[in-house]
Amino acid sequence: MFDFLIKEISVPKQAERLIAVGRKVKGKPADELLRIYISFEHYLTNLDPEQKYTKEKLRNAVKHRFPDLIQDPYFVILFSQEQLQKLKLAILFTEFCLTEASSIFGNAGNGLFDHVLKQLVEIEQSADYEVSIQQMQLLIDKVFNYIHSNFGPHLADTIFENAYQKTSRYFKEAGIIHYLANILPQSIVLSSLLSDLTQAQTQKVIREKMEETQRLNKVLEHQLKQLQQTREEIKRQESMLSGIVSSSLDAMITINENGQIMNWNRAAEDILGYSFEEAKGKYISDLIVPDAYKELHQHGFEKYLRTKQSSILDKRLRMQAKRKGGIIFPAELAITAIEHNNFCYFNGFLRDISEQVQQENDLKRAREEAEQAARIKTEFLNTVSHEVRTPLNAIMGFTYQLLNGKATDDEKKSYLSLLRRSSENLLHLINDILDFNKLENGSQRLNNEVFHLKELLTNICTSYTPLAQQKNIALQLEYDDQLPAVVYADAIRLHAVLSNLVNNAIKFTMEGRIVMEAKLVASDESTLTADFTVTDTGIGIPAEKQEQIFEFFTQAESNNTRRFGGAGLGLSIVRKTVQLMNGAIFLESKPGQGSVFRIRIPLMHSTGEPMEREPEMFIQDELAFEHKRILLAEDNDLNILVAKQLIEDWGARVDVAYNGQEALELCMKNEYDLVLMDLQMPVMDGLASSEEIRKFNLVMPIIALTASSLEEIAEHVSPNSLNDYIRKPIDPTELYNKLHRFLI
Repeated sequence: MFDFLIKEISVPKQAERLIAVGRKVKGKPADELLRIYISFEHYLTNLDPEQKYTKEKLRNAVKHRFPDLIQDPYFVILFSQEQLQKLKLAILFTEFCLTEASSIFGNAGNGLFDHVLKQLVEIEQSADYEVSIQQMQLLIDKVFNYIHSNFGPHLADTIFENAYQKTSRYFKEAGIIHYLANILPQSIVLSSLLSDLTQAQTQKVIREKMEETQRLNKVLEHQLKQLQQTREEIKRQESMLSGIVSSSLDAMITINENGQIMNWNRAAEDILGYSFEEAKGKYISDLIVPDAYKELHQHGFEKYLRTKQSSILDKRLRMQAKRKGGIIFPAELAITAIEHNNFCYFNGFLRDISEQVQQENDLKRAREEAEQAARIKTEFLNTVSHEVRTPLNAIMGFTYQLLNGKATDDEKKSYLSLLRRSSENLLHLINDILDFNKLENGSQRLNNEVFHLKELLTNICTSYTPLAQQKNIALQLEYDDQLPAVVYADAIRLHAVLSNLVNNAIKFTMEGRIVMEAKLVASDESTLTADFTVTDTGIGIPAEKQEQIFEFFTQAESNNTRRFGGAGLGLSIVRKTVQLMNGAIFLESKPGQGSVFRIRIPLMHSTGEPMEREPEMFIQDELAFEHKRILLAEDNDLNILVAKQLIEDWGARVDVAYNGQEALELCMKNEYDLVLMDLQMPVMDGLASSEEIRKFNLVMPIIALTASSLEEIAEHVSPNSLNDYIRKPIDPTELYNKLHRFLI
């Protein structure tokens, strides 16, 4: 059964805990099984997003699929009709009482307990439920009075309290335990039973007790001889009603047909803040109805008094209520009307549902966030798919042209240039995605160094000038001479941020000019703050889109991704990088009038000079590495083919190891001038293999081949493990220069 209920849940992620409980029911006692079933029933009929079931439909479906449940003495009560539920619940309660009494008194009941058990069987077989329930009331009263008279009131209360607790353990959460309040005689209605009643149950008990009171009044007219007994019964009913009202967790308010408050229980005092003395005689509209709803309340009130028709009576409503101090809060309200002796009274049952509304809002927000995440994922896949396929299309097309043998030498040169550009575009996209992921998970760290600030900005302008000139756009630098020549900060990230902004400006500018400006904002002995501004005359960004463009995979207009290209990651990376540098980014823009991106970055003064970072450049010689023996440790055949061909073209001899273990064994058998070690290989990875090689060879250079970032590999670069590294995809010039440095 619980497997069936779990499958009916439309959003399993939303009900993980409930599903986990349902999968562990084996061996559970009946009372726990009932409570677990009721939890599933409550979820599927109230909380499940698809709402396929009402309570009645779900129970019918369960009974149809699992007919043996009807044979279970506890589940049969849950799945019965209301009148039969009342009767069976009363019988079960009485059986518990008799069991408890027998365990205490044994045969001291003089056969009464056995006689009552036989009567229970006869009552259960009767088809007249109303008569049977009345018989049950008399029977329960008879048992209680017998124990009370013969063994004392304390034992009688204890036995009946234990029997109620046992019954409640099974059926409290099923919402039918309140039936006992109608069946049990007033003398044995337990305080624990009253405190367990919900708003709806309390309301129903009051109605039924009021109906019973009216019935007794009619009987009174015809049975004058029983007048005193009837009056006592009325008093008992009123006492019970008073107990229910005072014990209820919901605010219970009674008003007359003038709208004045007549009754106000303790829960009303707690929820609404007024004592009964403060509330008595006041108009309900003045006390708890918010100003915005007073006119509507008065109109409905007057309409009912005229026509006896109302659209809100006997229904559960959600509304706004007002408590002392004018505080508005969400509430659930049910109103019943009672007419007596030509007078009309209204009972209101009010519950503060602030926590429930907050949970619903949280759930709605979580669902919206999940839907937004799904949309973003779809947009990401569509965008990245397009951006990956575009350079791949060029690579495949130009490769085909080269392979068919019809291209001229000039065309071949052009195709190869376009192949390289497409490969670089593809690598740029992959790097953007990896950079964004590192910024998102917090693995990026600042690498501060001393550098020439103006030189860095000049280099950016110089590198982007040809691209700007292709579109007839002027690109210029404006530099504040008050800025120091040398500063201390993360030059690489500052370069990346400004390059991204300049590249974006060129991309989205059709004509005009682009200005990159550096300006000193503040300075003291150790630190300074600078503004770096990139101003363009491009398409501009609407105000409502200006925050969205900093989100990943987003551009200002949905067609910009197709019109201008790009995956929509650039500005997201820019903002996260600026935040990593403890800076801030600002945007001013109007559609058709261009954009101004300004980043404010804290820098530090420096008295030293920058370290030279210019890479060594060597003129490539075809026989530069003749007589040199190199071990290439790499598990990818294509990478082996590329690297081996390049190195052999430069005159060296190359051996290949397909994993770290093979590399270790070859180094133990042979002498190599240098090892190119891939870091991620099967059997034994490159780092582990290098550490083993260093145990017997501290001199031979080992250069890592890796696709990892500088931060990830830098800690391993030292003569004790790796001498240097080469990033994949391999740049032939970089490979030649590093081989030359260590071999020549």
